Amino acid sequence: MIDADLVAGTDLIPLIERFLAVPDVAYLQAHYARRGCYAARIVRA
Repeated sequence: MIDADLVAGTDLIPLIERFLAVPDVAYLQAHYARRGCYAARIVRA
């Protein structure tokens, strides 16, 4: 794990862009905040 953050769904796109701007980041794992359940894997296009 390189980094983590918590944002409202409406603020998700800028966070995804910021994380994927880091060269060492291969993919992101999104989780729901309340239960911590896995929601999605986000990969570069």
